[in-house]
Amino acid sequence: MKVFLTADTHFGHEKIIEYCARPFKNVAEMNQVLVENWNATITRDAVVYHLGDFIWTRKAIADILPRLNGKIKLVYGGHDFPYLNMYKKYPNITVLSPLAVENINGTVAVLCHFPLRSWERKEYGAYHFYGHTHGNLLPLYKSWEVGVDCNNFYPISLEEAIEKANYLED
Repeated sequence: MKVFLTADTHFGHEKIIEYCARPFKNVAEMNQVLVENWNATITRDAVVYHLGDFIWTRKAIADILPRLNGKIKLVYGGHDFPYLNMYKKYPNITVLSPLAVENINGTVAVLCHFPLRSWERKEYGAYHFYGHTHGNLLPLYKSWEVGVDCNNFYPISLEEAIEKANYLED
């Protein structure tokens, strides 16, 4: 099973362009590029763990969610909370808890929107993947921020996230 990670897409959030100095002239362009990047990376049968701050508005849910490839597993962030019930209408998304420990293809991953400084099974090789900081926090060994602002506005594969997390020294 091919697995990808991403966070902080903020589909439909006009102000995120300014807040994070994203290279888009408006929210329509941002949404389009993010959808194109997602679908260029993700096949229909792939799994995508989205680590929060997925979609900003109700309208964006209806416009964006049906266009995205893959089976989405949402580890929700603060901006997702108002829309959790709306996601139930869409068969391609499953809402997980805000802190999930998953065995993904033999890799133990602690997934949360927010960065953790210590996490379950860290001492036994577990990885931690997160979003939220839009590249403004240095990662620890065995952790990596998977948000679009840190990864050229693309989801990244689990293997790539592990490689990046392993690059750092303990």
